[in-house]
Amino acid sequence: MSDRRKQQQKDGQIPAGLLLLLRLLMLGAIAISAYLASTALSGTAVAGCGPASNCDKVLHSRWAYWFGIPVSLPALLMYAAVFALTLRMGPKVPVSDQRKAWPFLMGAAVLMFGAAIWFSALQYFVIRSFCPYCMTAHILGLAAAAIILLKAPIRPPPEKSWQQEKQVYIPPAHARNVVLVALISLAALAGGQALHQQKLFSVQSVPATLTKTAVSNAAISTGSVSSAMPSSNTNPPLLSTPPSTALAVTQAAVQPVIATNSVGGNVVDHRFQVYLGMFQFDLREVPVIGSADAPYAMLSLFDYTCHHCRIMHPLLMEAHRAFPDKLAIVSLPMPLDSTCNYTVRRTPRAHTNACHYAELGLAVWRADRKKHPAFDEFIFTGETPPSLHDAAAYARQLVGPEGFDKAIRDPWVNQQLTRGISVYATNFFHVRNGSMPQIMINTNLTTGTLNTSADLFKVLDKQLGLRPDP
Repeated sequence: MSDRRKQQQKDGQIPAGLLLLLRLLMLGAIAISAYLASTALSGTAVAGCGPASNCDKVLHSRWAYWFGIPVSLPALLMYAAVFALTLRMGPKVPVSDQRKAWPFLMGAAVLMFGAAIWFSALQYFVIRSFCPYCMTAHILGLAAAAIILLKAPIRPPPEKSWQQEKQVYIPPAHARNVVLVALISLAALAGGQALHQQKLFSVQSVPATLTKTAVSNAAISTGSVSSAMPSSNTNPPLLSTPPSTALAVTQAAVQPVIATNSVGGNVVDHRFQVYLGMFQFDLREVPVIGSADAPYAMLSLFDYTCHHCRIMHPLLMEAHRAFPDKLAIVSLPMPLDSTCNYTVRRTPRAHTNACHYAELGLAVWRADRKKHPAFDEFIFTGETPPSLHDAAAYARQLVGPEGFDKAIRDPWVNQQLTRGISVYATNFFHVRNGSMPQIMINTNLTTGTLNTSADLFKVLDKQLGLRPDP
């Protein structure tokens, strides 16, 4: 070790090379946190975080907020503060200034270390998914915290006054107080997150500016999708190119969609439409949760492999039980799988075989719609769907081999799958909303994860006037 480094350690200063590394670590953490904070505040998507991806699960969970504030925002402020404090370190900075900065730097290090452990544990044990952006920022913070804590000059003041003027130190009692304040701050962070249930959905009006000309010119794809279960070495053809017409619709903020017809939500003659009739549904011919004779309807797009959709499904079933004869839920599968969905460039691992699960569900409905609720219950039970082999075997058992084989080859399966993808594509390309699940009611787009049935009932009450019996 050089004489200069020995003197720096003796004086309680961080070596120049280590100080440079510390600043670089903080700049990286600042960049990541600033990006995450800007996307959270603006409601835009994070690059590489597709619908129901691992990072999407993390960033759209209640744990991504603290009393409504994205946690990336206070993280950004903390990293920026640490970077600013490092500018008050080094051989050219007066010892008195460094001595004042060290307690704050040490407290921030304890916060960074504790926050990294807390959020990593949440992702591993609670959310069970990891956000690469978040984990990278945490790793940078951990490395910076380790440097600070290892180099923290915790020691009693020198006996001689002239030595005190030349050395940087933190009295042990002062250091204990700093750690205590940092731990109290961490407890406030964790406690606030545990106590506060963050609202994770929003409702926005969509087609107020949608013109009939735009609708008539819309080029929504109706390309073919495999209607039969392909063999393991066969890929069904992709849908054609995305819609090219720019529909004049209000931009939506983020995730689920519910919709009713254009005349205020009342279904007339079993007809139900969205986007000024660009998509029309006969409630007697499409998969519906509830009665086809119900006076109100909404459209639900879902994916059997989608994490947020699996949370939404039991809420929709509660709405059905609350309004069995009043509400029809048009339930169309919309797989987040590039095998059949051209809006998905590469299939995330979690959505492997999503197209085939969707075909199975549609085939069961086509063969015997009374058996469809049992199939949905089988697929939606648990954190992930059963294997494709087990799902197919259960579908055949429900409706019988002959009925299943006939239904899976019926062009109707292809038509409904294409229709669900086309509605999603309209929202994806023209409303800039690719989150799942999606629900539309009247002219409103409800996006995000509804935490409880009470949240869904509030949406139904406000948009359709439907209230559950006391």
